[in-house]
Amino acid sequence: MKKKLFYGLIILSGFITLSCNEHLVGIQLQQTGFSNWQLLRPSQNDGSYYDLFFLDENNGWITGDSGKILYSSNGGLNWEQQNSSIKEKIHSITFLNNNIGWACGGRYILHTNDGGASWQVQFYDTDPTQLPNPKIYFQILFVNASVGFAVNNYGELYKTKDGGKHWIVEATWSYRGAAHLFFVNDMVGYVFTMKEILKTKDGGNTWQKFDYKTPLCTGIYFTDEKEGWSLAFVPTNSMIINSPIYKTIDGGMNWTFVDSLPDAYLNDVNFLDNKTGIILGATKIFTTTDGGNNWEVAADFSQTDIRFVDIAVVNKKNVWVSDYKGVIYKSSY
Repeated sequence: MKKKLFYGLIILSGFITLSCNEHLVGIQLQQTGFSNWQLLRPSQNDGSYYDLFFLDENNGWITGDSGKILYSSNGGLNWEQQNSSIKEKIHSITFLNNNIGWACGGRYILHTNDGGASWQVQFYDTDPTQLPNPKIYFQILFVNASVGFAVNNYGELYKTKDGGKHWIVEATWSYRGAAHLFFVNDMVGYVFTMKEILKTKDGGNTWQKFDYKTPLCTGIYFTDEKEGWSLAFVPTNSMIINSPIYKTIDGGMNWTFVDSLPDAYLNDVNFLDNKTGIILGATKIFTTTDGGNNWEVAADFSQTDIRFVDIAVVNKKNVWVSDYKGVIYKSSY
């Protein structure tokens, strides 16, 4: 029998304030879409977690410290550990179907053909010029079973054309640090770095660079080849912390300020259709129902110890969020 999560309920100023177990002090939920968050996995105090990925309503994975990969076959209700075969932090994971997937972290790129029951090292960066500060692979993405991309902290984009058996450097940029990968389809894709955007229209064979003049990018999403969204982080000493969001309607060439949301850090953005969108902050979850013109707080976790890091969206009925301690919630619109 599952332990009951919520013990009290108080209606306050249009929000529902929930008092709950030791993992939460109180949550404020607006009575709108994405307001019914269910705790699926409390913190196990077993290190930090990074990437959350769901293939469908049942099959999901989350990655963490020390080579940790957890797998769920029932929508996140239960999780079992898989053997990644490495001890590095795993920053990113992706699957094409129930069997074929990839993950990356540290110097490694991993591959599985059996849903993660076994993982093999497909690529290991042994560049001696990078010691004692080796490259770290932050994100991996495949557009089909053959073509995939990975970015590292040394300003390099790697590409494979044979399912990960061989990788080559396809593009570089001057700034070192994390970068964000996003593909709209097999042909059109983006890499967002700290200072510039790389765009491809031919499946990653060639890349166009142009300046990205907004603040530090923390997340991107494109609804089609023209319309896209960018989240930003602005360091400040002020007690009032807001994070801006930007929109493009010309495929990333120009960006317009849309709004500034009341959270210190915005992690990710996703649109479920052309009207309904969701943004995951560090402590708040924001939603829009008018295509991003207006955003409102759907859930406020700022009075808890939750610090979100990732969101996974399959459809309106299946949306998950995770925090850095591996706490996982699920909601539907």
